[in-house]
Order: sequence, then C-alpha cells, then structure tokens
Amino acid sequence: MSQSSESEAPAELGETIGNYVLEEVLGSGAMGWVYGARHAFLGRKAAVKVLMPRYARGKSHVSRLFHEARVVNDVQHGNVVDVFDFVMQQDPRRIAIVM
Repeated sequence: MSQSSESEAPAELGETIGNYVLEEVLGSGAMGWVYGARHAFLGRKAAVKVLMPRYARGKSHVSRLFHEARVVNDVQHGNVVDVFDFVMQQDPRRIAIVM
C-alpha cells in the first residue's frame, strides 16, 4: 500500500474504533487506510482497516468490505490474515475490519 497525505485520513491517531485505539498508520489504499491498533482494555494488538469517509456512506462499498471480511475468514490459511471483528460505528461514521 502507498502512503497518502494525512489530510485524507479516514480516522485520527488516538481515536477509538470499536474497542481498538489507533496507534500508527501502516498504509493506505484506494478505499481506506490500515492502522496499527491496540485493544483499549485487553492490550491485544491488531490491524484496523478503515474505509474512507466518502466510501463509508455508500452501501455498496460497505457491503464490499463486509464481503472481503467474510471471504478472508472462509479461506483460513496460515498466509492469510484472520479478520475477527467488523465495526459499523455511527458517530463519527466509521466502517472497519479488525485483523
């Protein structure tokens, strides 16, 4: 993934999405950014893929991300990341998968 400008970030470092506090930007792509995060209570590390705001409002993009999460979990291979949460947060609007 390539790195984009901070002004386009779909979420802020230090923000909590679901139960995960975003700690660092790992990369960005066409539809969203991936953050290194940590569970706010348990301390478990995770990667959180957050849709860009313009895509988080569209049903087709949210459906596409949800489908991606389902397909990844169906694969269950040592070289494929495990998705263990899907977050649909309303205020502020955040759509994310936790890996």
